[in-house]
Amino acid sequence: MAVREHIAFNTAFEDAVRPTGHLAAMNAIADLKAQFLAQFNRSYKIGYELPFASNVFWEDARTWAEITPSSGLISWDVLGDARNLEIYTLDPRETRMAKSVTFFTDKTGILVNDELPTVWVSWTPRIYKFSTTAWVTATAYVVGDVRMVSSTGECYRCIVAHTSGTFATDLAAAKWVLMPVLEVLHEFTIRHLHASWLRENGQVQTGVSLQNAALAELLEIHRAELRRNRETPKP
Repeated sequence: MAVREHIAFNTAFEDAVRPTGHLAAMNAIADLKAQFLAQFNRSYKIGYELPFASNVFWEDARTWAEITPSSGLISWDVLGDARNLEIYTLDPRETRMAKSVTFFTDKTGILVNDELPTVWVSWTPRIYKFSTTAWVTATAYVVGDVRMVSSTGECYRCIVAHTSGTFATDLAAAKWVLMPVLEVLHEFTIRHLHASWLRENGQVQTGVSLQNAALAELLEIHRAELRRNRETPKP
């Protein structure tokens, strides 16, 4: 299946604000920017959660990986702070004979014993809260901190506690993970944020109508994805 394009956070955020006509004001007024960011996070979460309603996900929101850990444990961070996690004896994309594996979801990781040295893991990442707070050097970061790299507009989440040096070096050392926006949700966030803004500024009927239209279109995209996934041939 084709992998969807991912869009940098800042690009998606500004594109979502632009239809409201308040982009210039947002960049000049911190309080207004905070309001739009709250709406953006809410709209993005609505759109990102929708495909999970039927427990079937878009391929780029679901990562499949063959893992053979030398220690017998799969680190929780390796799975990207996962939720809806499943582990199989065989690749479930290729065979219906794949069986679910018993695992532990505590902070020590997922136990893989000597009898099953290789497993296939399917998981879904958490819903992330984005931020416009810029990353800076010589700063102590803890796991879960979210910062935007001003030079690229991309948003990253800290996965290893550290004191920042240069971002490129810290990124290469796997201390940060990119938090992109899916292309399929890009247009949705623009339309839904615009509708939310109209609704919260008195144009209730118009805002509700546009919100419902955006959700309906996203739902139809989701249904199309379900049909496409079900039509994928499996041996």
